[in-house]
Amino acid sequence: MHDWLKEYHPDFLHIAPKTVYNFVIALRQKYNIPLEEVGRQYFVVEELPYGQQAQADFGHHILRGTEDCRKRIHFFVMMLSRSRMKFVQFSDYPFNTLTAINAHEEAFFAPF
Repeated sequence: MHDWLKEYHPDFLHIAPKTVYNFVIALRQKYNIPLEEVGRQYFVVEELPYGQQAQADFGHHILRGTEDCRKRIHFFVMMLSRSRMKFVQFSDYPFNTLTAINAHEEAFFAPF
């Protein structure tokens, strides 16, 4: 809801997402508005040839070194769907478009 308000109302006040959440919960309780559960539909994806489908994710982790020195490490992880091979690439800097494209290409074409 918070993201939707910011997207469709550029003049929306700068408030925390939790504030919007609490307000919506209060309205639901006050007016007895039930939460509509949306079920997800699952289906089997046909098996594609090797190297044509994968699941990719980005993340980061803060490593603690000596003398309470902390370093944020960014990573890109990809699992090839057919072969189940895993690929990971680490970076000192957040991934941008160019580094993400390079990471995808390396994952598909890396020699195993």
